[in-house]
Amino acid sequence: MKLCKDELVREVARVCEVSLKDAKTILEAMLDSMVSALQRWERIELRTFGTFYPRKRSARPGRNPRTGAPVDVGPKTVPRFKPAQDLLPNRLAGECWHGGWPSQAGKRAFPMLGAYSSAKAAVILLTQAMAHELGGSGISVNAVCPGTVDTDLTNKDGLLAFAMGGEKGLESFIQREIPLGRLQTPEEIAAAICWLLSDDAEGVTGEALNVSAGQTMV
Repeated sequence: MKLCKDELVREVARVCEVSLKDAKTILEAMLDSMVSALQRWERIELRTFGTFYPRKRSARPGRNPRTGAPVDVGPKTVPRFKPAQDLLPNRLAGECWHGGWPSQAGKRAFPMLGAYSSAKAAVILLTQAMAHELGGSGISVNAVCPGTVDTDLTNKDGLLAFAMGGEKGLESFIQREIPLGRLQTPEEIAAAICWLLSDDAEGVTGEALNVSAGQTMV
């Protein structure tokens, strides 16, 4: 279920006992003010609800998600939202809760990553336990296990290629380890999370969903 702008206008009109025209003016003025504030790099703090704030993403090398070809991703500013503590308990009244950030390392062993893998495996088991505990309340709990994602965490300034002995080494690793033959993008991980939070996934719970381009299949 989602709430669109027209429904918000009707709700404002009902609560404030004003016309739909006035309610629309009020809502649009508020949204315009928020957009302007973010464009001025200002934080918007709404007590008991949360904080909106701008964040700058630096330019970075990336890959075309369809072809795997290298592309230059330019810098951009994106809005972020941090919910207030008072808002978090209300999330448990919803239909789906994202259980955490495990990784494919929680499902398969990687050399020199014993502690990391153990922590990620624990998140997967926590997700399953919470799915059992909250299922009776109609709440689904899932997690996403990304593979090798082309971000500053794994490939800052071409660090992954350097660790593999150069671009040829990286290409060999990708062809050997990743069936789709490319690194992943953050947008692909985000899309999987959005699906889990959508009505289309209302029958899914207790899952640690692989989004690894085939690198992990267990």
